[in-house]
Amino acid sequence: MLYLTASGFNQAGCCLVGQCIGKEDVTEAKKYYFQTLKTAVPFFFVVTAVLLASGRQVMFLLTDEEPVIDLVMTALYIQLIGAFIDMTLATLTGIVRALGLQNQAMYIMLFGNYCLALPFTWFFAFYLGKGYRALWASSLIGIGFNTISLLVLIQFSDWNKAVVAYKERLRLEEERRSFLSKQK
Repeated sequence: MLYLTASGFNQAGCCLVGQCIGKEDVTEAKKYYFQTLKTAVPFFFVVTAVLLASGRQVMFLLTDEEPVIDLVMTALYIQLIGAFIDMTLATLTGIVRALGLQNQAMYIMLFGNYCLALPFTWFFAFYLGKGYRALWASSLIGIGFNTISLLVLIQFSDWNKAVVAYKERLRLEEERRSFLSKQK
């Protein structure tokens, strides 16, 4: 359920912002970006709050073994905070794709996942001895960094460059089609 809602906002943001970039309407693209976030973030908050409030009942859908449920419940708060941030991150990746910022986002995600989350996993799990909760805590650090960084990347990017890049891709595609049609 969490993945599908985030995926839906990802696709909607990408399509709406991308269409506006294609129409060369940066103002409208930014409106759709902000509207996507204004819709997605409260929705994710409500979903997370409902899961938090009914966590034990949801666990009974998956298993009836009390020791397993107790174990999962000890990490539920950090899992749900991570899920909220991860759903927001998934929404932002759609906007990144619409603006053609995948290269910059790749470096951000690599740094967040491998240079931050991985060392923190080792530190929390082995040095501090936090066990399985270390996996969730370190993941939260990585996706938190990625989410904030993508927000900054999107906010401070030159959206007009996305329009210019779109026009260039369109021109190259038209040249390619013209060349292929002459070959026939």
